[in-house]
Amino acid sequence: MKNLRFITRATFSSGFTMLLLCTFGCSGVGNGGGGQVAHGIFAYVVVSDNAGNGSIAQFQMATDGTLTTLGPALSAGQETYPAAVDPSGKYLFAANFTSGTIQQFVIATDGTLSANAVPTISTGNYPSTITFTPNGRFALVAVGYGGTLNSYSLGPTGTLTLASSAPTGNNPSSVAVDQSGSFAYVTSNDGSTITGYRISSVGTLVPLEAIAPPACSSGCIQLVISPKGSLYALNEVSATVTQFSIDSSTGVLSAVNTYPAGPSHPAWISFDPSGNFAYVINQANTLSQFTVDSDGGLIGNGLGIATPFGPSNGAVDPSGKFFFFGDLGQTGTFTPQISQFVINSDGTLTSSGTLPLGANQYPGSITFMQR
Repeated sequence: MKNLRFITRATFSSGFTMLLLCTFGCSGVGNGGGGQVAHGIFAYVVVSDNAGNGSIAQFQMATDGTLTTLGPALSAGQETYPAAVDPSGKYLFAANFTSGTIQQFVIATDGTLSANAVPTISTGNYPSTITFTPNGRFALVAVGYGGTLNSYSLGPTGTLTLASSAPTGNNPSSVAVDQSGSFAYVTSNDGSTITGYRISSVGTLVPLEAIAPPACSSGCIQLVISPKGSLYALNEVSATVTQFSIDSSTGVLSAVNTYPAGPSHPAWISFDPSGNFAYVINQANTLSQFTVDSDGGLIGNGLGIATPFGPSNGAVDPSGKFFFFGDLGQTGTFTPQISQFVINSDGTLTSSGTLPLGANQYPGSITFMQR
């Protein structure tokens, strides 16, 4: 069986792969013929087989959340981490952990993908995550071997060029960039430290002082900055989420509070576009729902809700109406699928269908793009 734990350790930016094979009676997700197609909302999903071969499937989303395939899945190399779309919505990038490369794709006006004229660039061994600055000028890539954070400038044809490199902790696993695009934060594989960097106007990375927050003493595996501006660190071992405020002048982090994430082993946190709701996927086959107050505090709105077996990275679509994650179906069956939910006005989730993927097609992450 494909190791879904491997997939969930990458950031996101927020990605999935769906070989749309919906059977009769499945609702919410389909292979066309569903709801009205929503102009300009597209989904790109990463899946892997038992041998670690990754591919990216491409879809357009309808107003009811139905996904319509845009064409065949594209090969994305070995051990593909979550894909990232640049803020302009013109280019998609996928890190290949094993080969130490990034695959570069062009997104056409109809949302379909094609290989860039420069299909790959080398990053060094074990790139794990790609995160763009909000203005789209730079992509930050965590590279595991040797522990570095690379900054790449994005050229006019969608090709990345190395601009800067800075040391990180051992095996960096997650990167987040603040809303101003001035600061980046990285957590290492053991998750005990968070290192900050100032991003210059030309993409140079200047390290800030690393911090070792008590809440991360046993491993913060994911960093996310919410639409409301706080940084959140997901702690796998203690099953908590820690909120930090960011000093807008210095980039210094200050711990605000720590919240329970669910029963055990949280793996991924996602916010809706408004920043009013948050969702945590737990490896214990559960999902936790939160409302977010005006100060960024997380208020539990249902912790430990049962999910199908082996849920992976989750994502909210750009409309803020639907939430998706991949999983392996019911315990003991190992039937890879995508689960979809409608987001209610109070942020709670209502299941709206599943999408079978077929054998040996293990879903990882989903990346949305809206034009």
